[in-house]
Parts: sequence; structure tokens; C-alpha cells
Amino acid sequence: MFTNTRSQIDSVPIISKIFFWWLFPLLRLGNSRELELDDLYKVTEETKAENIGKRILKHWEYETNLSTKRRSLFKVLLQTFGMEFLRLIIAMSFIELVKSSQFLVFAFWLGYFSDEISFETGWTLAVVICVIDFAYNIFRPYLWFRCQCLCMRIRVGITRIIHLKILRLSQKSLSSSSGAEIINILSNDLNRFDRYAYAFPSFLSGPLQMIFLAVILWTYMGPSSLAADILLLSIIPIQAYVAVVIGKLRGIIGHKSEKRVKHISELVLGIVLIKTNAWEEKFRDIVTDARMDEVTMINKKSILFALNLSFLRIMIKLVVFVPLVVYVLLGYHLTPVTAFVTIAICTNVMESIGFLVPYALSGLSEIVVSTKRIQKILEMDEHRIPIMQSRDEVGIQLQHITSRWSNDVPVISDVSFTLNASSLLTLTGPVGSGKSSLLDVILLELPVETGEIRIKGKIAYASQEPWLFNGTILENIILGFPLDEKKFEKIINACELRKDILTLPRGLHTLVGERGLGVSGGQKARINLARCLYADGDIYLLDDPFSAVDTRVGRHLLDECIMGILKNKCVILTTHHTHHLSPASQVLLLKKGKIEKVGNYEEMKKSLPEVGNGLDALCEMEKEITNSDATRAQYRITQYGTFSDKIAPANLVIVKKEFVSVGLVGWRIYYNHLVSGNGMIGILFIFILSSVYQILYTGIDYWLRLWLLQVSSIPDKVGSTLSNDNKYYLAVYAGSILLFIPVTILRSTFIYKILLNASVHLHDEALWAILRAPIKFFEFNTSWRVLNRFANDVGNVDELVPFHYHTVIVNIATISGVLVIATIIQPVLLIPAAIMVFLGTFTWIFYAKVASNAKRLESSAKSAVFGDMSTTVSGLPTIRAQGAQAYFDNKFLKSQNLHTASFILTIAATNWCSSVIGCIASFFSAVVIFAFMISPEESATVGLVLSNIFLLNFTFINYFYRLAELNNVLVSVERLVEYTRIPSEIELKIPRRRPHFSWPQRGEIRLKNLTIGYGNNEPVLKGVSVMVGGGEKVGVVGRTGAGKTTLISSLFRLVEPRSGEIHIDGINTLQIGLHDLRTKISYISQNPILFKGTVKSNLDPLECYTEQELWEALQKVRLTYRILSSEGLYTEVAELGTNFSLGEKQLLCLARSLLNKNRILVLDEATSNIHPATDNLIQETLRVHFVDCTVVVVAHRLDTVMDMDRICVVEDGKVVEFDEPFTLLSQGYGRLFELVQKTGVDSAKNLTRIAQEAKERKLSTKVSIRNHRMN
Repeated sequence: MFTNTRSQIDSVPIISKIFFWWLFPLLRLGNSRELELDDLYKVTEETKAENIGKRILKHWEYETNLSTKRRSLFKVLLQTFGMEFLRLIIAMSFIELVKSSQFLVFAFWLGYFSDEISFETGWTLAVVICVIDFAYNIFRPYLWFRCQCLCMRIRVGITRIIHLKILRLSQKSLSSSSGAEIINILSNDLNRFDRYAYAFPSFLSGPLQMIFLAVILWTYMGPSSLAADILLLSIIPIQAYVAVVIGKLRGIIGHKSEKRVKHISELVLGIVLIKTNAWEEKFRDIVTDARMDEVTMINKKSILFALNLSFLRIMIKLVVFVPLVVYVLLGYHLTPVTAFVTIAICTNVMESIGFLVPYALSGLSEIVVSTKRIQKILEMDEHRIPIMQSRDEVGIQLQHITSRWSNDVPVISDVSFTLNASSLLTLTGPVGSGKSSLLDVILLELPVETGEIRIKGKIAYASQEPWLFNGTILENIILGFPLDEKKFEKIINACELRKDILTLPRGLHTLVGERGLGVSGGQKARINLARCLYADGDIYLLDDPFSAVDTRVGRHLLDECIMGILKNKCVILTTHHTHHLSPASQVLLLKKGKIEKVGNYEEMKKSLPEVGNGLDALCEMEKEITNSDATRAQYRITQYGTFSDKIAPANLVIVKKEFVSVGLVGWRIYYNHLVSGNGMIGILFIFILSSVYQILYTGIDYWLRLWLLQVSSIPDKVGSTLSNDNKYYLAVYAGSILLFIPVTILRSTFIYKILLNASVHLHDEALWAILRAPIKFFEFNTSWRVLNRFANDVGNVDELVPFHYHTVIVNIATISGVLVIATIIQPVLLIPAAIMVFLGTFTWIFYAKVASNAKRLESSAKSAVFGDMSTTVSGLPTIRAQGAQAYFDNKFLKSQNLHTASFILTIAATNWCSSVIGCIASFFSAVVIFAFMISPEESATVGLVLSNIFLLNFTFINYFYRLAELNNVLVSVERLVEYTRIPSEIELKIPRRRPHFSWPQRGEIRLKNLTIGYGNNEPVLKGVSVMVGGGEKVGVVGRTGAGKTTLISSLFRLVEPRSGEIHIDGINTLQIGLHDLRTKISYISQNPILFKGTVKSNLDPLECYTEQELWEALQKVRLTYRILSSEGLYTEVAELGTNFSLGEKQLLCLARSLLNKNRILVLDEATSNIHPATDNLIQETLRVHFVDCTVVVVAHRLDTVMDMDRICVVEDGKVVEFDEPFTLLSQGYGRLFELVQKTGVDSAKNLTRIAQEAKERKLSTKVSIRNHRMN
């Protein structure tokens, strides 16, 4: 992972750490070329995720022994890191107190200009002021860096224990927290620790500074200083209240963000369904509505935050104005020393008490809310850890097992059986019978309510929905275990993967993509099976592993895997295919979670047809559908791909490294982001308000100088009346502050409002861009990359960008004002001021190139962390069954530590920049001080300039620090802007080429010399020419990877052809809009997807049909009973439809197609994963209700297409056979004939009979029609 073998930070001396010399080689390298992840320094032992996690877990485990009400993750964090925080806070407080002493020295030094101290003393004090300034700007960035590292370690540690917790979560617990919710917690809630890190030391340093400076102020102002103290103290309760309100708003915003991110997660996972149904605009509206709810709360928080910032800026002037007025009204003589020491002290205290303390309070409030949300995950129920028994006597014994997922009807009821070594038990039964749930019981994923289960031996498991993670084929099979080449070779051959691997560009090292998007459905199933076989198991649980492969491959897997490699193992196989039952030692027939019958194959032969075939059984099945497997699905997080499994080409490495921009964030990003809020008028208004604000801010101090210079002294007697001159200057002073108040409020609120508008605009643009992106975008980018941008990056743009923009704009105005005053009074200072600005800008540019690069690397590394977390969530049952928790935990730790290394580089570079620029500002301050020592001025003039120079010192550092932070967070803007520039599909509607609304009337499909390829690779389809007549039923068969799904994709233009034409009813579909095409074709994929909402919203998202029409469609697919047994059309559909079984989801998709009433229906292996009874129901529905439609069916089950009008056999991207099924079989040779023969003798005879009967029916129908016409 890292090329550096040692940690540069650990090995360097303390002086190098303080001055960040250890970082300079990386800074220099980053300015010569773009940094890469391998350039980063290795993380220290102190910052490794595994070590931090251990520390937190130690205290958390003790905390979990307490009562539930007393548990507190926040308290655990204090116990773990409290002493480190205390040491840092004390050190920071000491530095701040030393800085505060500078104002005492300044007060004495001003006496030099009124001849109150000697020449030598004046120069000594000047040197002391400069030394304090330099020391502060050297040590503060280092301590801030240490504080940020500490908060980073807290975030890393919590992330670590969350991952460990997920590995132990029960399925029921995991179902209550979706992957999107966990990502939102990682991206937003945990970021609070990083965001508020530098402000936390102010909890101690702020009050200490205030006490120290209050004593100094009392020395010069006496009782009048109490006015300033009262004002400053009043800020604290106000800020505490504001912090509480902001914390509550933060909690609400978190929930709103989760809702939006969940919608986007569904959108990305279901993008093919959205595109094929032309629902882009509908889903944009759904996400936009959720976004508006979120933005409403963000707007409230932003306005409150802006008002609070305005209040604090106003208080800076009030805490000076009020004590000075009281001082004058009490009749005291106002001197330059008194006035400008007051200004310097109050301004400094306000930066701490007025800004850092409130910011820390706000952060503490938000962190308390976030830790409570995190604690809910840590307190969830855990999976029962199986006790490993002796492997000498392998077997499974279940005695009267009853299990349920919730308080619903048991999914397994009173099941008992015994299975010994070298035995094969086959589970079969209708949809919802509890087959997969029974395997869950054995895996201990489903809690046992009553009964006893005994397992002897190690379990290996292959899930029904093949689960692959984003790695190579080799990594997915061996799963971190040592490679045994001989064993591996045998398994590859048994799973018939050799040919696939040889044809892949990188062989075993080909990336399969997220959720296996880079391989076909059949390849996924075989890799999934190969992983199970490679595990060193005694008991093998195979959940319908043949459903996604064609008949020939299925037969090969049965012979070579089940009857070959596993012949001496204890095996439980669930299947829908009756021809897979014959080798079984026992066949167990489940129905409603109960054992209906048990026996060997011969004994069960008479019972199986009652469940698997026949219209009577189908009618009965509708009544028997219960919530059993649907409920099971609700508690199994199966993040299977929602693209049709083979939309991506099978022979491509499709998951690319995330694109990372190079160089500084371009000025156009700054400009365009500001303009997108309210256009140029908005920018102009910000400029005008900021200018007026700064004129008033600086003018108030300048007016005070004029007052001190020109007004005669006030009598010392307390209670004397003010002179007219004093009244005049005081009135103007007060009037300026009154005008300053509304200008400050307007400026802050307007900046926040404009930038929030820009954020909304950017989010909407990026959302629409991904909705309009071609399918290949989703092949190249994992869903978690997309979610990272819409969770983490959007969060940054919503909250951090406005804050940093506001601070930068304020600082620019302040720096300009101070330099103008300084150069007017001392024109010679123009030269050092120009040098200071030049050096500061040069330093920032040197830093910013590296910082932008580091921030992009950090964002990319964070995507990897999210991806590993989501991999664990989606594949948890398989990971636990294979005993691969350690492998995936180590994989996660590598990603987490890499992200830590990139994050350390980011914050270290920022603090290095702050240190260097601080020293540059200190140098300028020294020049100004010594300039006045050489050329003395009136004390009022010196006081005005130096009090502003002290402000400049802080502001100059803060400006470049905030500019650096703004540059970093604008990387999030840049990343979202990248999404807005994603190449789009062609227009949804082309006005001049819109077909008639009644098109197509026949449903005739004609492909002419169609060639389709992906990228620069060899074409997947090679000159295909096919003619499908209107109303014709066509089956498409062929080996995995032959190009069947690409052929289907071309009909919807999910992929654009390199050459050729596609005509439907004579219209070239390559020349019309996508919505005009896709709304006319219905599509049902292999893995049906339902979206969170209701049954009604899933059947009719566009709200085009009446409820009566919806019920009629449900009745036609025999789902009326299932829907009525719940809440009717308003039955809730969980995320991705996990509360419905696979068969029910397919039937709901079929009902949706019935409603559309399109002339063309396409099914892409839609029945491969479901029970034959459900398959028969779908086939019956097609025959009855789609009689006049053109139907194209891609299938692995030959029996589902043998009664079609014609069959298209695809091989190596070409159509090798296309004719009536019986005609092709009658030849006695050919590809279809070979596929049929490989199913076995009995099955081949049955398939031939089906084809012959279909041929006879067709001839009979033709004769009847001809006779009818003749009559």
C-alpha cells in the first residue's frame, strides 16, 4: 500500500515536528509533480486504525456492562482521549496567555511616544512584542495540528469499531440500518470531529484569556471596564443557546440527508429500471423533494449561523464602544493608551470568547447528537457466534426447529431432520416455502425460537443471489485464504470457469466490479460456487446455485461439483429444478415453512408435480403465498446488482480508478460557484455590502483617532458634563455603529443565502447529469463513489463552503482596510506591505497545489473506505459463513489507514502554511513597530495603527488559512461539477422526429448488420441481422457471455451500436428520442427491483392509472391475495423491495408491464432465479394477456422458451440459429439440439415434446384461421 517503509513523522526530532520540516520533501515533490497515494508517509502506530479501535473498544466494553440508560459513547471517548485533550488544552491555553501578555507590553510601549518610558525600555518592549508574535505563530499551528490529529484519531477509531460491529450484527439489526445510512454517518456525523477540532481548546483558553485581559483592562479603565466584562460574559449564555439550537437543527438535517441519500442509493442501484421505463424525471422529482426538505432545515441553520456571526462582529465594536462611552460619561480623561489598549484587548478577547468558544460549543452540541446516532448502531443486537464442534463426526441435526424474523408468522415451523457425512439433502418447494430461511437457521443468521440445532463440522455457503466484491476473480474465490494451485485448478474446471478466464483480458486478475458488474450473471453464479468449493468445509450449503446458468452448464456443475468434488461431503442443496433432485440421498419438500414430505427421489416423484406444475397448483399457490420468505428478505441485506446482471460486457475490466483532478482548484470553480447562486448581481451585491462594511469598520476606529487628536481634554472630575466637541464625536461614533449593525447582518445573511442557492443548483445539476448518464458511467463508477459525492461532498458544499467563503470575504476586506490606514499614516509601509502580500501569496500557491492534490487523494481514499464498508454490509452472511471476517477487516484497515495518511498530509500542509504565513505577518508587524521607533508619531496614531496591525496579524493568517480550507472544500464543488459534465445520452425527445403516439402498432423488430462493442474492445455483437414479426414470441438462448443481454440492451439503446440499424415497425429507433423509444417497450430483468414507497407507487410511478386498473393487473398475476393480506395498494415497499420475495417482485414487475400495454415485452432471464410454479404462472400470463404482443425472452431454462414461435441461438456475438424450436430439434444437430441433449435423456424428451406440441398448436391455429376465412 505504501512505498515508504518507515514513518517520517515518528523518526524526526521535535524541532522538525514544530516547524513541519518533515513535510517539506513532500511539499517539494508535490510542486514538481502530482502526488500519488504511494507517495504518502506510512501512518504511525499511534494513528493506525487497529490500535485506536482497541483503545476505544476497551472502554466501550466496560461501558456495555452498565445499564442501557447509563451507557454513553461520548463518555467513553472522554475516558479514552480525555488526558490527551487536557494536555493539549493546557498547552494551547499557555500559548494564548503568552499572546495576551503582548497587550500589556503594548500598553507600556505606547508610553514611549508620550515620553513616559526611556529610549532603551521602548526598544526592549518593541523586541518583546515581536518575539511574542513570532513564538505564537510558530507554536500555535503545531498545537493545532496535534489537536486535529487527536480528533482525527477519534473519528478513525469510531469508524473502526463501527466496522467491527457490522461484522457481528444480526441480520435483523442490519436491516434497520441501510448501507446509505451508515455511509451518511461516516461522511457527515464523524466529520464533526475534524471540523471543530481546532476550536475545542478555547473551552479553557477563552475564559483564562478573558480573566487575564479583564485584569489589564481594569488597570487602565477602572470600573468602566465592567461594562466590557458584562458584555463579554453575556455572549456565553447566548452562544450556548445558539449552540443547542444549531445542534438540534444538525440532528434534523442528518435525518433529512439520510432520506435523500437513500433515494439516490436506490436511484443508482435501479438505474437500468429507471432508464428502460423512462422514469428519469420522476426520480429527479423524488430526490429533489427530499432535497428541498433538507435545504429548508439547512437554510434555517445557515440563517441562524449568519445572524450569529453578524452578532459577534457587531459585539466587537460594542464591547469597545460601551466601556469607552461609560468611561467618558463618568468624566475620565480619554487617552490614546486607554482607547487603543481597550480596542486591542476587546478585539482579541472577542476572537476567542466571541468566535472560538461559540464555535466549539456548536461543535460540542453537534458531536453529542452525532455520538448518540453512532451509539444506536453500537447497541444493536449481534449475530450469534456458532460454536465450532469436532470435525471428526460431520453432520447436522435439527430437532423441532421453529424460527421467525419478527413477530410475524414463523418462517420455519417444527422442522426436524438429520444429515450425516457423505449425504446430499435437496430442499425444494414453492415460492415462500422457507428453503432459504432453513439455510439461515443452519447458518445461525435466523434466530431459533424453539428446538435444538446441532452442527458438527465447518460450514461453507453459496448464496442464492451471487455475491461478489470489487476485487479480482482470484480474490473473490480464495477470499484471503492461501492459494492451493492444485485444488484451485480442479475447482476452476469443475465450475467451468477455465474458458471464461482465458478469454478475459487479465485472466484471474480481472476485476469483477462492484457487485460483479464486470461479469455476466452466469459467471457470477459460478464464481460464487467456486468460492464455496474452495473453502475448507465439511458441510456445504448451496442455495440454488444453478438458477443463473444455462441447462448445459447446470448439468456440468451438478456432475462435477455436487457429484464430483462434494461427493464425500455433507451437502444441502436448494433447487427449483426437478432434474436436480435425482442424485439426492434425501429430498425434503417444504411448504409454508413446514416439512410436507421427505424421502428419496423415487418416493417423491409422485408428489413433486403437485407443487411444481399444473394450473391447479398455480391457483392454489396464490393463496399460499405468505410473508415468510418476504419477511426473510426484509432482514437479509442482499445488495445484488440492479443493472440487468449482464448489461456490462462480460469480458471487460470495467471498474476504473476514480478520476482525480490535478493542480489547483481553478478560478473558474470559484467564479462559477458564486455566479450560480444569484448571478453577477449577487456577486456585485456582496462586493458592495462588504465594501460598506469595511469602510464602516475601519472608519469607526479612524474617527476615534480624530477624536483623540483634536478634542480637548475632558475634566478629571467624575460626572462633568460633556463638551460640545465630545458630544459631536460621540454622536458620530454612535451613529456609525448603528449603521454598522444592519450592514453587517445583511452582508452575512446574503453571502450564506447566495452560497446555499449555489449548492442547491449544483446538486440538482449533478443529479440530473447522473440520471442522463449512459450506462457505461455506472459500469466504471461504483455506487459508493456516487454516494460519496452526494453525501460527503454535498455536505461540504452545503455547510463548509459558505462558512469559509464568508470568512475569506471578511478577511479580504479587513486586510485591505488595515493596509490602507497603515500606508496613509506611514506611506513608507507600502513597500513592506507589498512584500508581505507577495510572500504570503507565493507561500499559499506553493502550498495550495499540494493541498488540492492531497484533498483529492483524501476524497478518493474515503470512497475506498465507504466501498469496503458497503462490501461488508452486502456480503455479511457469506463473509461469516466462510470465516472471512479477518480478511475483510484487514482489507478495511488498509483502506482506512491509507485515508488517514492522506488526511494527515492535508492538515499538516495547512498548518505548515499557517505557520509560514504567520511568521511573514509577524515580520511585517516588526517592520511597522521599528518604523515607528525610528520615526515616532503621536501616540493616538501609533495606537490606531498597531491595534489594527495586531488585528492584521490574526486576519492575515486566518485569511490564508481559510483560503486554504476553502480551496480544499472547493474540491467537493469541483467533484460535483465533474458530475455535471458527464457525457449524456441523446435527447429524451427529439421534436422533429417524434413517432405517432400509436406507434408501434404491430411490434415488428428488425436488426440490420448490428455491431456493438464496448470501448476499443472486440465487438460483443458482430453484424447481427434478425427479423421478429409483430406479435411473435421469440426465445433467445446461448452460452453465458454469448451476447444475449447486449442484444436486449440494444433495443433500449442502453448501449449505442458501432454500426447497423434497429427498426421497429419501420422506424429507425436510432433516430428518435429515448423516451419515445423506451416508453413503448416493457422490460423485466433477471433481478427485479422495487423502490421504497408503496405497491401503488411502484406499479404506477407516473400516476397514469386508476386503482381499479391496478387491481386488475394484480389479479392477472395472481397477487391479489398477497396484497390484500397487507394494506392493499398502500402496502409499504421497503428499500429495494426487500420485504417481498424474488418471485413476488417478478410478478409485480409483470403487473407493471400489463399496465403499460406496450406492443413489445422483453424479459431478460426474468425467471432464472424463481420457482417453476412462479415461472409457469409468468408463462401462462404471457400466453393469455400478451397474446398480441411481441415478446422476446432471454432464458436459461429451455422449457420456458420451447413453446415459443421461434428460438434465436446466440454464440460468440452472432446469431447461429433462428427458427421454430421443433424445426431446429428435428435436424438432429445444431446448437439448440446440443443444448437440449445435455439436459439429460428424460429432460431432452420432455423439451422435444413441448416443442412438438407448440408446433402442432400453431399449425392447428393456422388451419382454423384459414377455414374461418374460407367460410
